[in-house]
Amino acid sequence: MNIFERHIPFKLRTRLLFALILLFATPIAHALDTILIIRPAGPHFEQIVSGIADETEGEIAYQELVIDKTATVKEMYLSIMTHQPKALVLMGNQQMNLFKQLQHSHSQETFPPVVAVAALFIDRVMADSKNVTGILYEVPAVTGLISLRNISKQNIKRVGVLHREDMADMIAINKQYCAAEGIELVTLSISNEAAKDAWKTSKALKKLGRQSLDAIWISNDSGLLTKKLVIKSWMPFMARFKKPVLVGVETLIKSKLNMGTLAVFPDFSDLGVQTAGIIFELMENNWQMEERGFDQPISVMKHLNVYISKKREIKLHQDRLSQIDKVIK
Repeated sequence: MNIFERHIPFKLRTRLLFALILLFATPIAHALDTILIIRPAGPHFEQIVSGIADETEGEIAYQELVIDKTATVKEMYLSIMTHQPKALVLMGNQQMNLFKQLQHSHSQETFPPVVAVAALFIDRVMADSKNVTGILYEVPAVTGLISLRNISKQNIKRVGVLHREDMADMIAINKQYCAAEGIELVTLSISNEAAKDAWKTSKALKKLGRQSLDAIWISNDSGLLTKKLVIKSWMPFMARFKKPVLVGVETLIKSKLNMGTLAVFPDFSDLGVQTAGIIFELMENNWQMEERGFDQPISVMKHLNVYISKKREIKLHQDRLSQIDKVIK
């Protein structure tokens, strides 16, 4: 009898032996690859993270860095170095601009591939960055205008849009999409400098309003949607405009603003699922970014403000409102 047998009771020896057999018979679990999600705080961003987490559970791990406007390049850099992620998911324009600063200040280093989501005009913001793909936040105007045409009893054939000069390429693409559906996009350009002036913007809106329009589309151009312009230009114009208005962000259909009647924007949960799909593509390619552009969102939310519609005497097909995800009364 050896030392093991003399000092350990038979039952305990049996249990230990059984445990050892299980240990060596069970395959060793490999550590999951990790991604780092860098985002602002807020429920919409949390929905996106939830969508990513649900899709990648058990296959890819994730860490989060939730930062605000006070965040620094150093803070972001330390988080990336600490977690050593296989890929980055960037959400929010401030976060993307901070990452661009990081790339510039560490130009000799190579960073993981980036999936950019939930920010305005990602393709423009990240145009000079390498190893980046993502999902556009801007839903093509035609998607919302078709919905507006379906629920409205008025004809929607001529739709006006005010835009800054440097948005001309984006507007031209939307004009083509609209034309394919029998909708004429009536465009009015304003210089970037003039767009900073509330009086000049108001003058441009008045000119647009005289173009025999059936509706107006307000694009997600932050340069035309500053707090000053919303209060001094858009809201006074909208007080007199009695037609439907399509917007691309949920905040612009608040009743107190009296601006948008219909908002069409990406479904945040599905945006997370779509983001996870891109992450899986990267993983299958050994975390190497192939040449790919920016995707359109695959799923959208439609919110209708019936209160504003009634104020503007816009007649709606009540039996078609089931097409709308949320009705504000």
